[in-house]
This record gives sequence, structure tokens and C-alpha cells, in this order.
Amino acid sequence: MNKNGLLIINKPSGMSSFGVVARVRKLLNIKKVGHCGTLDPEATGVLVVAVNKATKIIEYLVNDAKTYKLEMKLGFTSDTYDIWGDVKTNSLIDLTKLNDQKIIDTIKAFVGDYQQMPPIYSAIKVNGKRLYKYAREGLEVEIKARPVTIKKIININKVDDNTWEFTCAVSKGTYIRSLIHDIGSQLKCGAVMSKLTRIESGAFEINDTTELEAINWESLISIEKAWTKEIINIDDLEKIKKLKNGLTIKLKLKDEIALALVDRKPFAILKKINNEVKVHKGMWA
Repeated sequence: MNKNGLLIINKPSGMSSFGVVARVRKLLNIKKVGHCGTLDPEATGVLVVAVNKATKIIEYLVNDAKTYKLEMKLGFTSDTYDIWGDVKTNSLIDLTKLNDQKIIDTIKAFVGDYQQMPPIYSAIKVNGKRLYKYAREGLEVEIKARPVTIKKIININKVDDNTWEFTCAVSKGTYIRSLIHDIGSQLKCGAVMSKLTRIESGAFEINDTTELEAINWESLISIEKAWTKEIINIDDLEKIKKLKNGLTIKLKLKDEIALALVDRKPFAILKKINNEVKVHKGMWA
């Protein structure tokens, strides 16, 4: 039975991404497990989890675009930028007088590139320490804005006077909580995230997921099926030997990296060096 691959899990609300990884370790009785992009504890949806040799492709999968369905509430602010933090009401704003079209236009205006300030309650490290630890200890820390891309925003719907929902596709590193906070700032009324579901992560959609407690070895997606870049087959024994010994070989790649298969099994991730290639990460052991 193949024990190297990916689990496409529907992350339950109330559990951290690390908690899901820990649960997978226990359910499958293995140690080598990692996830391909953090989801907030209260968020649900697609969490791609790699096991055993598949952990070697995590760094490539975390770069994949992700799509979210979200809900935001206007007229509030919080230290965490969501309803699970210290929420404060903006009593100075009469939301019934906020023009719906202005709200829609403001949401749509965020499509494109912009410099986003991550929330203080996040796992980003500053000087080797995660931001949420500074926040919990009441310490001040300089947070730098980061470039993100909002690829598209669709399905904008008004739920009630202060609640809106929409779907957005974003680049790696985008914080949806920060996006909502920034929308609220633009509207001068404040906004917090009240619901979040990741519906796509790279090639995987919510319909591809398995509930956490239902996973087993048969739930695994093969490494080659999950790989979205170039895949090549190598059957030359001399080339295989050279690659294993850390040498370069002449081989044309379309992309900068490729997944190499030997006997239809993942052998290595190859990296282009001028007109040759070299093993970036081996999988033969």
C-alpha cells in the first residue's frame, strides 16, 4: 500500500491547522506530517495535509492560489480582526444609511495588488517570535506590510443590514481577516470576519475533501496527482545514478522545477541549472 501522498481534509471549526496535523499523526500512527497553508482555528474547508515523502512538496503547494467564501460584519472592530476577539461596536455609525453600492464598490476596489498589514494575532515571525505571542504578552512590535494579490472577488451578497458575504481568490500570504479589516477602514465603519471557508487550495476543491475523523490510507492522493508543474519520466540508469550522487545531467525542462518519476514512482524534484538539472529534493530513500 502506498503511504506517501496528500490528504484533502475538510478542517473542522475550533481546531488549529497544527491540531489537524497532530490528529492525522495519531489516526495514521505516523510522524512525518505537514500542512500546505494555515487556516484560522475557527475557519473550515480545504486543508491539504502531506504525509511521509509528500512533505517534500509542501513548499511548492503553499504557493498555490486559494479561494475563500467569507462573511463579514460591518460596524465592529476587534484586536483579532474577527468576531472571536475583543469586539467593539462602532456606535457612531448608522449602518442603515450606508449606501449598498458604495459597500460593493469598496469591496471590489481591493481586487489587484496591495500592501497588506498582517493582524497582530497571526503566526508570522518577527525576530524569531510569532506575532500572536507579542500580542498575548502585551508587547509592542513593528509589523511590516506585505505585498498580496486579490485575484478576484465574486458573489457579493447582502445578508442583513450589517452582514455581507462574498467569495475571493487570493495569493499566498493573504490574510482574509486583514482584507475585511481594510474594507471596514475604507468604509470608515469597521468590519470583522464572522465566517470563513476555504473552498479551493491549488488543484483541490471543497468537494474533494474528507472529514478529518474519516481519513485512512485509502484517502491519500498520490504525489504525482497533486503536482501541478512539469512531470518527467527517467529510465536511463546512468542518469539516475548521477542524480543520486548529486551530479547534474543534461535534460530540458519547461519549468524551473519538475517532478521526476522512475518506474512510475516519485524519484526526485529536479531543479534547472542553466541547461542541466540537479536533484533539489530526493524521494528515492
